[in-house]
Amino acid sequence: MRAMAGQAVQSADLREVLQLGRRWTYRDLAAEVNAVALGLLSLGIDKGDRVGIWSPNRWEWTCVHQTRLRP
Repeated sequence: MRAMAGQAVQSADLREVLQLGRRWTYRDLAAEVNAVALGLLSLGIDKGDRVGIWSPNRWEWTCVHQTRLRP
């Protein structure tokens, strides 16, 4: 996440992810990841908690995975 966060600042408008037809800039991906992180926190899921992801290959999985890597 630190690398992605650094890219979000340095190269905000470059394309970072193409998955299942969805494209993000680093800035877009960082915003999605932050939204997912805030949603998890609002559910009472905090840093260090274990969370399982049961999902087919979807773009949302990328957001959840990146959230897991946040400092």
